Amino acid sequence: MFLNQLAALNSSATMFIVLGAFIVLMVVTSILPQRKRQKQQQQMYDSIKVGCKIETIGGFIGTIVELKENTMVLDVGDQDHSTIIVMDRNAIRSNLSAPAAGTTKGNADNKPKLDTDEEAQSRTTDD
Repeated sequence: MFLNQLAALNSSATMFIVLGAFIVLMVVTSILPQRKRQKQQQQMYDSIKVGCKIETIGGFIGTIVELKENTMVLDVGDQDHSTIIVMDRNAIRSNLSAPAAGTTKGNADNKPKLDTDEEAQSRTTDD
């Protein structure tokens, strides 16, 4: 009888240990990657300067003309025509001028792919 109670107590303790280990594992696997992403994003924000080419979360690609505490002035026009917009600094997705590892998406050299005149023309005539 005593052995049956001891076996029941032992299986309950084992269940709680396994449950506790599972909870710790879930917390670790969810918090550590989030902290890594936050650190990479902060490094990217710290590397932003006037003259950097950036991509915003809205898909705009442009050059920073002026940085303020919470906003930035961004030139999204081409070389011939300047188009200036004011955006929140938190809208920066990636720094295309000096990419940090793992913070940008795109082709291998992390530069935006520009259409040639022929590709742009064929796309507009096909539509």
